[in-house]
Amino acid sequence: MNLHTGAGRTIEAGRGRLGAGADAEVRSALSGLGAIYVSTWPQRLALGSAAGLTGAFLHLLTGEQLGGHFTYLTFYPGVAIAALFGGLIPGAAATLVSVLATHLWFTPLTRFDQVVGLAVFVVSSLAVSGAAEWTHRAWMRLGLAERALRQSEAQIRYFVENAPISIAMLDRAMTYVAVSRRWIDAYGLGRSDLLGWSHYSIHPDIPERWRAIHRQVLKGEFHSDDDDFWVDAEGRDHWVRWASYPWIDAAGEIGGLIIAAEEIAAQKLAEAALRESEEKFRNAFAEAAIGFVMARAGDTIVDANAAFCRLTGYSIGELRSMRLVDLVHPDDRPENLVLAAKLRSGEIPGYVIENRYLRKDGEAIWVRKSLSLTREAGGERRWVVNLVEDVTERRRSEETAQRTVALLTAVLDGAKDAIISIDASGVVRLINATGLKMFARRREEVVGKNLRLLIPDGDARLHDSDGASDLPGVDRIVGVGRETEGRRKGGALFPIDLAVVEVVVDHDRMFVGFVRDFSERRRIEGRIDQLASQRLTAMGGMAGALAHELNQPLAAIGVYLETVRRMLARPPDERPARVEDALGLAIEQVMRMGDIINHLRDFVAHGEPDKTHQSLHALVREICSAEFPEGKRFRGAVALSLDAQNDDVLVDKIQIGQVLSNLLRNAREALPDSSTAQLTVSTSQAGADMVRCNVSDNGPGLADEVKEFLFEPLTSTKATGMGIGLSISKSIIEAHYGRIWAESDQRAGTTFSFTLPLATAEIEE
Repeated sequence: MNLHTGAGRTIEAGRGRLGAGADAEVRSALSGLGAIYVSTWPQRLALGSAAGLTGAFLHLLTGEQLGGHFTYLTFYPGVAIAALFGGLIPGAAATLVSVLATHLWFTPLTRFDQVVGLAVFVVSSLAVSGAAEWTHRAWMRLGLAERALRQSEAQIRYFVENAPISIAMLDRAMTYVAVSRRWIDAYGLGRSDLLGWSHYSIHPDIPERWRAIHRQVLKGEFHSDDDDFWVDAEGRDHWVRWASYPWIDAAGEIGGLIIAAEEIAAQKLAEAALRESEEKFRNAFAEAAIGFVMARAGDTIVDANAAFCRLTGYSIGELRSMRLVDLVHPDDRPENLVLAAKLRSGEIPGYVIENRYLRKDGEAIWVRKSLSLTREAGGERRWVVNLVEDVTERRRSEETAQRTVALLTAVLDGAKDAIISIDASGVVRLINATGLKMFARRREEVVGKNLRLLIPDGDARLHDSDGASDLPGVDRIVGVGRETEGRRKGGALFPIDLAVVEVVVDHDRMFVGFVRDFSERRRIEGRIDQLASQRLTAMGGMAGALAHELNQPLAAIGVYLETVRRMLARPPDERPARVEDALGLAIEQVMRMGDIINHLRDFVAHGEPDKTHQSLHALVREICSAEFPEGKRFRGAVALSLDAQNDDVLVDKIQIGQVLSNLLRNAREALPDSSTAQLTVSTSQAGADMVRCNVSDNGPGLADEVKEFLFEPLTSTKATGMGIGLSISKSIIEAHYGRIWAESDQRAGTTFSFTLPLATAEIEE
């Protein structure tokens, strides 16, 4: 085991230079001088000025007996001291202060000998100061070199002692000169210090081959081994990487050798584990059930396992000449290229995608790919690792499931009944479009909410009141329909028919409710009940209708017959008119009664009136003339406002005349007993194909409790009324495909309005 000699050579070279240049006393003197040497500019100038002033003080003490050149004799000590401690700059400063003090304070410069003395003083002072400066610099360089040498020795010794590997420096006798702590711990056999010990005495069982290597190194050779194995005296195995170099002393001879050693047992174990891991990875790569392919960062395939070859139909040789993108279906390549670019740039660490591959035989298959980017140990080459799984069957199943779900959704949404699915806790999981429309809600307002939102607590049995997972209320109605009430968004309740089916999915109970809106059915049932009630009163209604419609002709006949009786009681020459005329009028009323009976019978039997072209305005004038004959007075005035541009209607004249007569008599009877009583009949256009007729009075109006049932049979606002006229009028108008209604205001009276289709509209239909 041997180590590089660089550190040893450095130590010995330094020691050689020190022996040739100075000894310990010189180094001590240099250190003392360096401690008092003035180095900064302000200090140097201050020192020179103080030395020059000191010379001037000595000149004052000696007096004026010194002349000529000796005038400057007292200034030499100051200049010497300044140069000694500061070098050239303090010496020059002391010289300048001395010259100025001499010739400004003591002796003016007037004679030639004074000039010569001044020159000699200046030259000699500067020479002394320059010599002192050079000496200082030489001494400083020696001091810095010695300091650097000591620092280098300390650093090298610290480096050796604290080296992260085992290092030992031995002389030619194989005695330890310097060792690292790692060496002591590894090969010191429990000793705390090895300096001065012989390597062979500590390790007497060292193999002969290493002794031979040591001898060869001491001759100047270099030896190393990166994988050496040996067993120490205690039977411990050692895997070592070592190197051995000779080191050179101050005389240039080989002074010994340096050994550097590093225990690599942990590394060997790691390498073995790595080889085992690589072998396992290789086996897993080759035998994996899913496709495993590796490609360079440029997308060129490097390796693939057997599963990937089977999946694509290509051999490994064929794949190595392809790129990953070459396998992708052309329609799916753009998205793959974008993701691959982001992966190579480091924008994403990896991605998972499903797309189609084209096999070698041309078949398109769906695959699920998981790609990531990895590097080799050096970090220079990058690899794309791709795990590929065939998901064709799964995709087909998903597509089939999607089509099934879409078909089922269409069937559910097309159902006429609401279909609601809930879980065991009563939470709605599904509701079809009919259900949303039935309950007047949006899907997000229902799904995920408790069924209480749709079915009130008082009637609903689809959920448990305490929210338990078991629903005994549902168990009682599963497979059994029942009628209850639903609740729309606004809170309105409506009747529903409810049927429940239980479904178990993965041991979870689900319930499907089929809800049918009974609102229309209830309305029809109510209408049927009403019609039944009306049928029971039909006979009485017919009698009442006949009595109502025949009342006026009978009254007229009675008047005419009474007139005839009175006329017959008088002599012929005193009669106001002929008896035949009065009998003719009575016969006309009898004929009118016959027409009314026939029309009423036909209307009841067939429901369709005998329509002819009529002028609504002419019919209004005719009925008004009959109801309000000239000369007959009544309480009020009649006004006609016939403004409809088109009044040609296809109607049964007798029946519409009955409606007008009935409305006019009701209006006349509602007029107040005052001069302001007013009855108005008006017409107007009601759209392009309808005409509207209004009969208005300014009477007291209709009571609120009567308005809703005004056109129902047996409903009347008059004390002597039978409640048949408006009901018959409504039936007649509706048989003519029109509409009749009333508008009332207690301050403005009542207006009865009805509409009739124009003859042109009837013909087009």
